[in-house]
Amino acid sequence: MNKICITFAGPWWCWKSPLANYLSCKFWLPIINADNIRSEIIEDLWYLDEKIFKHRTYNRLEETLITWKSLIIDASVDREWEKIKWLLKNYKYDYYIISFDISSNLLRKLYNNKWYDNFLPDITRYLDEHKNFNKLYKNDISIVITDGNYKNRLEYSYDKLKSIFNS
Repeated sequence: MNKICITFAGPWWCWKSPLANYLSCKFWLPIINADNIRSEIIEDLWYLDEKIFKHRTYNRLEETLITWKSLIIDASVDREWEKIKWLLKNYKYDYYIISFDISSNLLRKLYNNKWYDNFLPDITRYLDEHKNFNKLYKNDISIVITDGNYKNRLEYSYDKLKSIFNS
């Protein structure tokens, strides 16, 4: 089996981590979690230094890639895909992007239910950024999560990926 990287694209805070954790358990894959790295930096420095965040994230990714293990990148690759794609190709990994193509209404509902009201004013920008990613990289996307399959996204994604891991 080739080395595999599963990662995600989608608007900020569309809850990719529950899916990443589910797939990690199902396929026994390590996770590089951007939110955890962000928290590490805030706990170390008492603020988020974006330069240190990117440096630490890419170091952690490269440390994992050189092990030749399949993995999950629990982050939205929308803004960093060119660099991540280059790394994956350089280390000869196959990649599978799960894209969260959800509506503004569903994203608002998610934000309201998680008490992320402070992100509500930026929903349009987050969705536009993701739409631009989809236009540029539609051929790189393997699985699409929509309003219609969002509630079943765990099983849906697992079903789409299990043949890859069983080959």
